[in-house]
Amino acid sequence: MKKTKILYVVSTLKRCGPNNQLFNIINNLDKNRFSPHVLTISNEENESFKERFLNAGIQVSSLSSHRVLGLFTIRSRINKFISKISPDVIHTQGYRADRFIQAAKSNKELNFKHLCTVRNIPQEDYVMTYGKVLGKVMFKRHIDSLMQVDKVVGVSEVVYSNLHSYCELKNTTCINNGVDIDLYQPALGIKEIQRLRYELDLPQDEKVFISTGHLSLRKDPDFLIEGFIDSKLSNSHLVLVGDGELKEFLAEKYKSFSCVKFVGRSNRISDYLKASDYYVSCSKSEGLPNSVLEAMASGLPCVLSDIEPHTQIVTTSLKDVGCIYGLGSKTDFLKALKQTYETDKLELSKNARDLTLASFSAGYMSNKYQDLYLKLLDIT
Repeated sequence: MKKTKILYVVSTLKRCGPNNQLFNIINNLDKNRFSPHVLTISNEENESFKERFLNAGIQVSSLSSHRVLGLFTIRSRINKFISKISPDVIHTQGYRADRFIQAAKSNKELNFKHLCTVRNIPQEDYVMTYGKVLGKVMFKRHIDSLMQVDKVVGVSEVVYSNLHSYCELKNTTCINNGVDIDLYQPALGIKEIQRLRYELDLPQDEKVFISTGHLSLRKDPDFLIEGFIDSKLSNSHLVLVGDGELKEFLAEKYKSFSCVKFVGRSNRISDYLKASDYYVSCSKSEGLPNSVLEAMASGLPCVLSDIEPHTQIVTTSLKDVGCIYGLGSKTDFLKALKQTYETDKLELSKNARDLTLASFSAGYMSNKYQDLYLKLLDIT
């Protein structure tokens, strides 16, 4: 049987949530039916997933284009690459990839279906990341491109609804993000937790609250740390794993508090989660957060801000998996921390793990994309 060729186009394979989801999609493809190929537009940075893709047997090519100088040649080089490998479907994610491939689709000599995945609330994310003026320009340009795409996938019901209603896109569908349930799973027992805490320099006899991800204004780690300190939970420790523009500021601001630990970027996220007791996110905006899914797959009860993507995850389960608090309300946050701290952790842990197994596994997500590829090509 002839394999369906899927070309995945991204800016780079830098270590981040969207590229982790991309890996989950490709790694779980039916290789008897699909032939994947990844194309990056620019050179890799120091922190890259490229080796992870290659080690999994995934073919990766790069145009090695400079972000500014390459603008004069990038479109012709993309067209040439597409012509060379003749993909049936091109799957993109991110502003640059979406726009470049949509421009290539206007070339009548190229014949492919274009699917893209949107992983954020663009009108919020672009303004928070790039400022009000540039953010609004990028939002308008991106939406103009997305209107021409064959199918736009939102990674949560919230993202899908925003694309359909606020952005007025009618070519949309929803496929929830998924988590690698083999990589992210609970510790086998107290001995593994003790061993990991020793290796990771975490306190053995305290309750460990953890937050993973970028230390940025959108994630609001300052609110998280201040609230945790004010909660005065006994025998408790807060661990922040991740880098970002706020890391140095926060490390200096809270350097006198021994109950707060800044790890920085780490390739041992799954181990840190296994060694912890609870997960916390005070994020102001998300698509469907990888970090929360990874924490729940690891059996961690969660304390989450009440943004819609967090609410979607929690309400998918009929059982209690943690607490939701009102975004920006310190009183509400302190109450949620205390309530989660005092609730039976074993029950919450099992419920969190069961939720990811039932509704948010990487394999389930990949199968949905595979069905969509075939549907776009009218293959049954």
